[in-house]
Amino acid sequence: MKPQLSRVLICHRCGGELVSQPGLLVCQACAQSVSCQGEIPVFTPPPPNLRPSEKLLRGPNIGTPWRQANWRFLAEQVEKLEKSAVILDVGAGRGDFADLFTDYPNYLALDVYPYPEVDLVCD
Repeated sequence: MKPQLSRVLICHRCGGELVSQPGLLVCQACAQSVSCQGEIPVFTPPPPNLRPSEKLLRGPNIGTPWRQANWRFLAEQVEKLEKSAVILDVGAGRGDFADLFTDYPNYLALDVYPYPEVDLVCD
């Protein structure tokens, strides 16, 4: 688990500190546990009918005109951020935009499915 994630995660029941144990995060205060898939905390199970997507090559000059415009827009917004900004990529999926955040050490990827590119799973 990324160190920056362990600094911001708290127990969803009581707000207590979560401590890493093999395959789990456990609250020090109330013993509530969160399962982990590898290093990824899974707060809610993935939807049973979800079909995981394949990883596709994405970039500023790849895909439909809409995707290219979306990439350019996001790149412009990211350039305005301080390098120390905490960035939560909600709906990160397979990390399509992760390349835009390589210089941002506090980047965290969240999705409803535990893709290898995701840091945290919840819905």
